[in-house]
Amino acid sequence: MALINVPDIQNLDAATPELWNTRFGTIVNEMNGNLDAANLKDAAVTASKLATDSVTTGKIADANVTPTKWYNPYKFSAYASATQSLPNATSTKVTLDTELYDTNSNYDPTTNYRYTAPVSGFYSFRGSCGVSNINPGVVVAYLYKNGAAVKTGNLSYGTGGNDVGSVVVGDIQLVSGDYIELYAYKSSGGAKNTQTAGATGSISLAGHLISIT
Repeated sequence: MALINVPDIQNLDAATPELWNTRFGTIVNEMNGNLDAANLKDAAVTASKLATDSVTTGKIADANVTPTKWYNPYKFSAYASATQSLPNATSTKVTLDTELYDTNSNYDPTTNYRYTAPVSGFYSFRGSCGVSNINPGVVVAYLYKNGAAVKTGNLSYGTGGNDVGSVVVGDIQLVSGDYIELYAYKSSGGAKNTQTAGATGSISLAGHLISIT
């Protein structure tokens, strides 16, 4: 802002009507909302003075969006801590009761064994199941969204008491509140067929947000 200082007042030769008009004109101009960057004090505009959502994407230079700003809080990984018997000829929800990580606490490892989307967007998921002692039988892993199958894994066939597994992957669009569960299907093979468990076992589900809708 143009200032009227002491020398302007004391030096009558310098304090001409034109000077006064210029200074007062600048003040009036700035009071009417025409304040320009040159008249702002350094660090005068602080974050607390910015209106909510006033800084839009178009005002941020691409080069200023650095990797430190790419943080994604929505990701998880869970697995089964114990073996789980699978009945024949039916799809069964897998009990993934232990978390490797869950950075926003959106996976439920104690009651429903499901991941609930915290925000609407596109998510990537990867699930796997393994069954031992197939003799013979087919094993398939599924991703269920809100109680219905939306992704089918590879079909694995085993015979002679060998171990087989199935992996299911997919990108799924979710609305906030939608949930994802891992299911496994075993066609036959006897009651002793169980999934291998543990942190390094073959039964797990992981996922992360790709982008907000």
